[in-house]
Amino acid sequence: YVSLLFKPTTRSNWDLLTPLALLGLGLVGIAFIYSAQFSVPHGSGLGMAALVRHEWFKQILYLVLGGAVYVGASLIDYRFWFSIAHWFYLAFMVPRLIVLVPGVGGGAAEKWGATRWINLGFFSYQPSETAKIAVLLITASLLVHAKIGTVRQSLGTLFDLVREVRTLLVSAHAPDGFNLGVNCEVAGGQSVWHAHIHLIPRYTGDVVDPLGGVRNVIPRNAFGPVR
Repeated sequence: YVSLLFKPTTRSNWDLLTPLALLGLGLVGIAFIYSAQFSVPHGSGLGMAALVRHEWFKQILYLVLGGAVYVGASLIDYRFWFSIAHWFYLAFMVPRLIVLVPGVGGGAAEKWGATRWINLGFFSYQPSETAKIAVLLITASLLVHAKIGTVRQSLGTLFDLVREVRTLLVSAHAPDGFNLGVNCEVAGGQSVWHAHIHLIPRYTGDVVDPLGGVRNVIPRNAFGPVR
């Protein structure tokens, strides 16, 4: 089972930029915390007992622990994570509900003013942080398993949607006609930068002369021959 989890064939390309960026952000955060608490007295003494009273040192420990979890997770076959994504999501959504129970949330209220933490004794746990990881994992799983298809299939689906919307408009508003158009690039009038189709219901008398239809976007072509 271990050999199935740790498959080197699924890690032919390592992403070095992401861990380096995370390390850099972590170090910058520690520097800010150290600077903010530099003048705050934490008592005298040496050794681990004295260091753990400093928030910047705790952040170093968290960074090391997080780095170990990151490396361990990256060594596991990504298909394993996708196979448990829904259970992972459910598991980390449960604490989000538990924290709403009166008397459970607010574990860090006295220290930081937070009301959505769970006090576990040795540290306070914020469910929303792990929920973010669960959301990312389930989203990636859904995208990987989605059948996007070819461009031709996508366009076919888009026009199927147009037909369905047309049927709804006819039932609800009984228009006398329609204009169907797509704006492509700036010169074509596009201002919203994702694929979409304009389905415009038209009514008798909504303009003085509807002759030319969508060709009216170029006035000199509105009433001339189709080019």
